[in-house]
Amino acid sequence: MADYWRLGIMAALDAVTAICPAQRVHGVGYCLGGTLLSIAAAAMGRDGEDRLASLTLFAVQTDFSEAIELMLFIDKDQVYFLDDLMAVRGYLDTRQMSGAFQLLRSQDLIWSTMVRSYLAGERPPMLDLMAWNADGTRIPARMHSSVARHELPSCATQGGNIMKALVYHEPGQRRWEGKPRPSITKPTDAVVRITHTTICGTDLHILKGDGVVEEVGNGVGHIQVGDEVLISCITSCGRCDYCKRGLYSYCRDGGWILGHLIDGTQAEYVRIPHADNSLHPLPKDMDRAAAVMLSDILPTGHEIGALNGEVGLGDTVAIVGARPIGLAALMTSRFYSPARIIIIDPDENRLAMAKQLGATDTIARDPLEAIDKLTGGEGVDVAMEAVGIPETFDICQRNATDAPQHDPDCCDNACTCLHCLCKRHVSLGTLAARQKTLNTEHLK
Repeated sequence: MADYWRLGIMAALDAVTAICPAQRVHGVGYCLGGTLLSIAAAAMGRDGEDRLASLTLFAVQTDFSEAIELMLFIDKDQVYFLDDLMAVRGYLDTRQMSGAFQLLRSQDLIWSTMVRSYLAGERPPMLDLMAWNADGTRIPARMHSSVARHELPSCATQGGNIMKALVYHEPGQRRWEGKPRPSITKPTDAVVRITHTTICGTDLHILKGDGVVEEVGNGVGHIQVGDEVLISCITSCGRCDYCKRGLYSYCRDGGWILGHLIDGTQAEYVRIPHADNSLHPLPKDMDRAAAVMLSDILPTGHEIGALNGEVGLGDTVAIVGARPIGLAALMTSRFYSPARIIIIDPDENRLAMAKQLGATDTIARDPLEAIDKLTGGEGVDVAMEAVGIPETFDICQRNATDAPQHDPDCCDNACTCLHCLCKRHVSLGTLAARQKTLNTEHLK
């Protein structure tokens, strides 16, 4: 929603004040445009801006605390039905918007139009507002969903015990469906309303996010209703032998369970077991969209990349893959003052981002020759694999003095090289290895 008023209303206002810098602006808004103008005016008032001289609104709703008679004719399922309709084209089309505008003429929402037009045969005269209806107005899907589901907290979208969730059925079969809203099942549980969520690029069953605590069990001591929290991708009880050793992913009553053994965060609400250990309150001034990166992506790059790779002062580091994990490894490796960080990826846009984040060198093609040239034939001190397929593991493994090499004729049940371990889905403890050479033959 913020994009509409910032890139629409505020951008237009900036253009006007650039032409007439000494004059204040009179704002006029109609319908949803007027609502956006009102939001912009409120934000300007909050920030102490005084560029607006006046505000005139036509057929604009600014108070969303009550849906009045509309509550008689719409419920949460109907809002989701509209979401599904809009998903095909990306907007609410002209006919649907026309039906909504017709309600502007009604004294009692619907029945007066039915009685007068169809039973009494009275055709209403054209009004200025109805003339707008002939312009073929349509509304983008994201804007409609934001208004209907988030800006109307007291409307029918809030009622009931059904929420919207992304449900996985089988490979290639994922659907947004109505699901029962989760509830407290154990005293240590919390129910969180999701505000931001993301998904692991290599393990699509692992979900994580952040949100607002809506309900807590009576065994939860440190998390309170209303807290804005970060949801860890790993659930930990904090009491079992594994948790006491710091191996939280092996927790006997938790671990990698979100989106796997229990419902995940691709939903409006999620139940989080062991809330005191699995939820982390967020500082009030922290950007929520940035905070969700702390749920899994940034810590993975740091712990499994920079720490396990033992990046140190003066090292030459190579990172294979400039996707989010690779970029996180790049950012956190800089904490340990390596002399050079080389990013290898075929995508030029990702390499440009890597440069912005501190990569000293980037390689898109001919990596073998490039690595030899950059290091004078010495290779690298630390190699990190940040893609997650056997081929890229093999890149980081070849010529490593402390890693078993892959024999193409080996027995899969006996070989311990990364290629066969990946093929057998054996969990790996690290994606980084210290070594003196990096053979990038497979990137050609």
